[in-house]
Amino acid sequence: MDRLVTDAEKEFAQRDQVQLVDLIDAHTRGVLVLFPYTPRNAEEGKVYPAMTGHLDTRRVKIPVSAFAKKTEEGREFLSLAIGPRGQNHIGGAVFRQEEQNQQTGLWEMTPGKENDRHGVIGKTVPVEGTEQYETVFQLRFYGKRRLSGAGVPFIKAQVYPERKAGDEDEQAMDGCF
Repeated sequence: MDRLVTDAEKEFAQRDQVQLVDLIDAHTRGVLVLFPYTPRNAEEGKVYPAMTGHLDTRRVKIPVSAFAKKTEEGREFLSLAIGPRGQNHIGGAVFRQEEQNQQTGLWEMTPGKENDRHGVIGKTVPVEGTEQYETVFQLRFYGKRRLSGAGVPFIKAQVYPERKAGDEDEQAMDGCF
């Protein structure tokens, strides 16, 4: 009986809780931090993130999971799922600083930028009556792969609103770094 009461309390608490991703909008600034993830009790057939961390927006820290994927062209990236388990998520992608080789067509690391990372976080909504999605807003981020004091690699990036045509560069990036 106690278990049923506890489960019911959790369900109502989650229902009444504000969706954390609703606190992210087109003007959000913050810091994205990702660390390598190793599951403690890995189950066969289950998909686990390559990295986990959080997006700190000064108001709230939102959990982030990053899954290793490849584009159709073979470019490796991390697909982001931003939001706590059981709530709505916003997606994103983290890319290494790469250039496409004009002769081979392959993506190669940009010399001198091996640790640079960049990407986008975007919120999309379904277009009514179709199977298409519309982008509500996008945030950009730029950061670096670093090593912690214990020698563990991690990614730390500044998140900032997408620049709009006509914005002054200084104004668009104000307070980001």
